[in-house]
Amino acid sequence: MARVDDLKKLILEHNRRLQKLKEQEARYGYSVDPHIPLEIEDIEAKIQALQTELNQLAAGTATPTITNERPSPTSGSPIVSSRPGTDQYHSCFISYSHQDEAFVERLYNDLQQQGVRCWYAPQDMRIGDKIRPTIDRSIQSHEKLLLVLSEHSIESDWVEKEVETAFEKEYKQKQVILFPIRLDSAVMETDQAWAADIRRTRHIGDFSQWRDHEVYQHTFERLLRDLQAEG
Repeated sequence: MARVDDLKKLILEHNRRLQKLKEQEARYGYSVDPHIPLEIEDIEAKIQALQTELNQLAAGTATPTITNERPSPTSGSPIVSSRPGTDQYHSCFISYSHQDEAFVERLYNDLQQQGVRCWYAPQDMRIGDKIRPTIDRSIQSHEKLLLVLSEHSIESDWVEKEVETAFEKEYKQKQVILFPIRLDSAVMETDQAWAADIRRTRHIGDFSQWRDHEVYQHTFERLLRDLQAEG
């Protein structure tokens, strides 16, 4: 079948490119060009979609597919991207406390379904990665830092360091990097200097009623609108 041959050829070409990119990533480590991890993520998504179609053809169950999409997540399945990030939205690094993971998993899934490229530690941290350099590199390679503020994250040294990295990136690039949202009123009352500074200087998205589906959906749509890339 011509389509099978085409798929195999595309997978081979993508794998060759992926190998070269991973060699560059390993060689340069923390100083790697930020575009390389993003291209790796996109190529891995394309390979996954192409391989899925190839498997379907082999089983005789193939249906028309869009080859630049990832499979949509299903209930109870591990979190996977529904499709790679597009130019429609800014890519995001999600900064949060692990104690807020139930909310973050929901947000991550919904953002991915809409084509927003996200970095989320439980999904994207690879076994053996050095944590701090990996996080710093990921913040640099994504356009925005989506900060989930709560009583837990405000007390997190990790979150504070991630915010400091985002502020430094803002200073260097002269553009807004930090996108804060809140799950409770802690940031409105805290005396933690870095969080209080965010309260005084930034509009903070309110996801405090995220368990209410209608309220969550309305707030999520507002977040999507604000994450849209210009042009």
